[in-house]
Amino acid sequence: MNETDLAWAAGFIDGDGMMQVIKVRSHEYSGLSLRLRATGTVRKPLERLQGLFGGSIFKARNGGNQTQPQWKPIYSWQVTGKRAQNAIKQLQPFLSVREGQAAVAEVYRFDSKYGHPLTKYIQEECYAQMKILNQRGVA
Repeated sequence: MNETDLAWAAGFIDGDGMMQVIKVRSHEYSGLSLRLRATGTVRKPLERLQGLFGGSIFKARNGGNQTQPQWKPIYSWQVTGKRAQNAIKQLQPFLSVREGQAAVAEVYRFDSKYGHPLTKYIQEECYAQMKILNQRGVA
């Protein structure tokens, strides 16, 4: 991956993306995880992100409804866990809007299923910090 790809991806994430620490619940795991996501009405840039960092693309909303029939469908690309952390690490030098979220993602720690108490504490602190940074109106 070259610097141009990373600069493009960082600009796209700064404008139409988000970094989150999310709560995950499944039959195998319950806890917190890191997520990098971008959303848009055009799939092509999301497919480019997927080509660069992996992850998956899904339809987030089907478009128009009775009150807004002209709305286009919305697609999301996302990558989670260590792949998200690795992607954010590569993007970090090029980010300007989401540099605070990237700094939180950098200190996020992963551990085994059962987890070390310090890891759990760091994850919970990252969750709280990311929640503050992702509030509307927060730069």
